[in-house]
Amino acid sequence: MKQQNQTLEKSKIGTLFIAIAIFLAGYYLFIRYQIKAGQINLNSQSVTFRLFFGYWLWISGFFAALGMALYIKVKKQILRSFSIGFVVLTLINLVTVPFFRKTTYDPLFFGIGGLAMVAIFFVLIWLWAKNRPLLSQHEKIASDFRLIGYYFFICAIFWICGVFGISGYALKPDLAVKLNTQATMIMMAYYILIWFVLGFVFTLIGAFISHRYLKRK
Repeated sequence: MKQQNQTLEKSKIGTLFIAIAIFLAGYYLFIRYQIKAGQINLNSQSVTFRLFFGYWLWISGFFAALGMALYIKVKKQILRSFSIGFVVLTLINLVTVPFFRKTTYDPLFFGIGGLAMVAIFFVLIWLWAKNRPLLSQHEKIASDFRLIGYYFFICAIFWICGVFGISGYALKPDLAVKLNTQATMIMMAYYILIWFVLGFVFTLIGAFISHRYLKRK
């Protein structure tokens, strides 16, 4: 009986956290509307308000994930690790913001990061090829769709490199103005959004196929 009450309590708290996540998303959209309408000047608002505006998705995503984890009764150790990880990453982000605001553009830093993502993508392809023969037919299809999603993600990352690096020079404003790259950056921004949306769509299709297959088992 006691265990059932604890389970019910977790489900209620999880539902509350999910509701908070939805509320935060709605509140952010309301603020954006007011800013666009000229009713709010973001720069004149308090630091707390501006932090929320900058980190709303970070916070809302945390509440949504934690709420769903509580709702499906994930183990305490995992919940604790997830919560600690969120707090640590948030603190690291807040502490490093002033540092990166004063740092000049470093091509080596971005080059290493870009190469790391490309390397990870090829490792994902290798793992997909190794694991696919061991999967059932439905799982193979789900895996294929997820791989397509990863491919579109790497395409989006490639275009982001174009915006900030050679082509757009967004991180070198003087050179961007000199070469008149604004039209190029706008074009790339459209493609970045398209590739990211397609990436999420195909990843979602893969997850949905897995979900349907697991329900039938």
